Amino acid sequence: MEALPRARIVDRPLHQVNIPEGIMIGAIAHGDTITILRGDTVIEAYDRVLVFALPQAVSKAARLLGS
Repeated sequence: MEALPRARIVDRPLHQVNIPEGIMIGAIAHGDTITILRGDTVIEAYDRVLVFALPQAVSKAARLLGS
């Protein structure tokens, strides 16, 4: 998924984001760089985010990333 500028997850360290149950963020791609996330990782607008979500949490994941 792509993180849109209006997403609540953008420009905040991940440890400050309430990620809904059933969602795991595995990695981000920023330009040519792939990053495995840590608590201090900051997702920037238009980063590509590898998201694992249970079927019932897919819409929550989309909202988390600004869709």
